[in-house]
Amino acid sequence: TRRSSDLLADGRVLVSGGFTTSGAETNSTELYNPTTKKWSSGPAMAQARANHTMTVMNDGRVLIAGGTGTSGPLSSLEILDPSSNTCTLLTSQMTSPRTSHAAALLVSGGGDFAGGFNGSVVLNSMDVFDPKSNTVYGPRQMASPRQQFTATTLIDGRVLLAGGNDGTSDLSTLEVIDVMGNTVAVVGNLSTARSNHVAVALPNNNDVLIAGGVSQGVPLSSAELFSPANMSVTSAGNMSTSRTGAVAAGVKGTSSVLIEGGESSGNTSTGDIYSYATLSTDKQDYAPNTTVKLTGSGWAPGETVTILLHEQPTGDPDVTLTSVADNTGSFQNSSFKPDIHDQHINFLVTAQGQVSGIVAQTVFTDAAYNTSMNSPGPLSGSAGGTIAATANLQYLFPYYQIQY
Repeated sequence: TRRSSDLLADGRVLVSGGFTTSGAETNSTELYNPTTKKWSSGPAMAQARANHTMTVMNDGRVLIAGGTGTSGPLSSLEILDPSSNTCTLLTSQMTSPRTSHAAALLVSGGGDFAGGFNGSVVLNSMDVFDPKSNTVYGPRQMASPRQQFTATTLIDGRVLLAGGNDGTSDLSTLEVIDVMGNTVAVVGNLSTARSNHVAVALPNNNDVLIAGGVSQGVPLSSAELFSPANMSVTSAGNMSTSRTGAVAAGVKGTSSVLIEGGESSGNTSTGDIYSYATLSTDKQDYAPNTTVKLTGSGWAPGETVTILLHEQPTGDPDVTLTSVADNTGSFQNSSFKPDIHDQHINFLVTAQGQVSGIVAQTVFTDAAYNTSMNSPGPLSGSAGGTIAATANLQYLFPYYQIQY
């Protein structure tokens, strides 16, 4: 129990650490192969740990951070390399021991470790890991101390911190961290304070689904949706059962997120599916004068969808396009081409349904990617998704990374 799991670049699922049936921390790891549907032993971690985080970096290595060891909260870091089947303890450590903290993969390729419990107090600090030098930089300050919360990377590179517990009570506050700009902003509140919940940035949408958890000791079935387009929070409905300590991930090839397992009155193997509207491009990067093909799904049939293209750094004025969703709620738009002056520019694309109010975002670049993108002005609306209960699942094949 209280182990960590994550999806590797080769499609296998890595599970590490946790407590054994005797209550002791373990340093063991296991690998699940979805092709063969078999488990195998992985490399032993250098230290036994539970309540730690794992972050799959851009180079495929896994950064394992903190957690609870045999003598209490840990500040140590180690790298698990799936290609060599090894774990290596790093000389660099976090600036404080952290357990029940949150971690996120940064657009720069590094990792961010935030909050947690150091054995005495709940922390309001965070550290940043540079994978090129294997060096930790910090501490930086958060607005609130948090443990048992979520950290979710948005498409513009910022990180959303949601809920958690400050050592006394569960939290409803939301913070957005701009690691590149070294800024922290409180951006609103959940309608329900919660900790030990799940959060996932909806693939091809960018809204963040925040579901389940516990509020002042009461397990929750409710879900909420944070929209970075307007910094708003709306209800996402209720799951079929309350879930605390569940897992969630986008399901490859679909416009849906699966929320699975967790505890209510006891452990559960049931799952819920959250379906939502999507916005995507046919490529990530476009040469000048190349047509950008935008595709949407999950919109209200027959509604007009307004599409705003915002440059960062800002050079030209925003471009507004429109498309009409067909009877299935889908549309395509191929009326935009970046010009020669758009090289080294990021484009943040925001689509909004004029009837449904649904909003979805995506990004593309012209020839080069940089990590300094900021969000444009506010819009009203949300992803407009729905939750539906699923049958019990035997296998789960997520592709969108979640850290919690």
